[in-house]
Amino acid sequence: MRFLKNLLSILILISVIVFIPSNLIAQEDGDEIVIGTYKLIDSKILNEKRTLLIHLPRGYDETEMAYPVLYLLYGDHVTTYFAETVAILDRLGSTGRIPPMILVSVMNTDRYRDLLPRASDGSPTGIDDFQDFFREELIPWVERNYRTKTYRVIVGPQAGANFGLYTLVDEPDMFDAFILNQPFRWRGGRDLLVQKTEEYFRKLDIIRKFVYITYVSDDEFDKEGIKFLVDFRELVNTTNPGGFILELDFREDHDEFLQPLGLREGIKRLFENYPFPDDKEVNNLQEIADYYKQLSNEFGFEVDMPEHVLSTQSDKLSERGKREEALEIWEYMRDNYPRSGDAYWRLALYYREMGNKELAIEYLKKLIDLYPDVAIARRMLEELEKESEK
Repeated sequence: MRFLKNLLSILILISVIVFIPSNLIAQEDGDEIVIGTYKLIDSKILNEKRTLLIHLPRGYDETEMAYPVLYLLYGDHVTTYFAETVAILDRLGSTGRIPPMILVSVMNTDRYRDLLPRASDGSPTGIDDFQDFFREELIPWVERNYRTKTYRVIVGPQAGANFGLYTLVDEPDMFDAFILNQPFRWRGGRDLLVQKTEEYFRKLDIIRKFVYITYVSDDEFDKEGIKFLVDFRELVNTTNPGGFILELDFREDHDEFLQPLGLREGIKRLFENYPFPDDKEVNNLQEIADYYKQLSNEFGFEVDMPEHVLSTQSDKLSERGKREEALEIWEYMRDNYPRSGDAYWRLALYYREMGNKELAIEYLKKLIDLYPDVAIARRMLEELEKESEK
């Protein structure tokens, strides 16, 4: 059957279309490479302006979908922490390994004032003000200006790990997941963190949080911190709150100046059930939707069906001869992912096979408008237009 033979063309084009980021189309010589946007927020609580770095997931401007938010501290490390986080979110998010996420990174002004529970001499810091800034100003600002889901992850490099752990036990409703690096390295407030953790864990039976901590033993501060980390782990094991997941990741072979963040491993572990199972056979769009509805209940926010998964499953349905079921998926992709080259290509092939050249030409033109360099689509369009002239 000619339709099944065309599947080879479909699969070849997947690598051409699916992974073409929309912001890389039609660039000019000399254009700057942009991976985010600077924003300023005027904080009355901190009495200063704070600089944010915002990165939106691919296709954000072309859909009406909402997204979970990842908050990254140490945003002034633009070419390291920020760029690394952008790369990880884009790579994993575009292939259905994790949900696409909005990245909000906060630049430091006085990191030890804002992020440590106590100064090294035991005196108070501004951590409570910085926590108020997040709760009363930053998070509401983000949720007013962007389409967000009710799920937040905080990533705390260096002293930011202390703020993450402090917030976990002092303002537990602020974040759902925590990816932290060496939270007990800094001497200021170690005892306070353990104390507040014990108070928090002993008063609740259920704590639905995910905490992923990387740590090393490079110097005296690291080795001291490991002792407190062991106490923290034992506290978790002793109280054993339901729903709480703690992952400790020791990096023995660390040889870089910046301690390893562990973001890739942590976020993959957080969303380990998110990827659609390779061996799961589905018969229609509804069964895919049911899988992600189940995930929504697990994660606590509405999980959308990823474009990548929809493309893959529609191809499998086509291979099994379920063309009408595949068509339903392609139409869903067309309506919900307006820049989906996959959807327009598949719809063009389908209607060509059905003898509807007019619709096939329409979808090819839409595809070419989005991705002018897809030569195979141009050739097919020329063929169909010649046939229509006869």
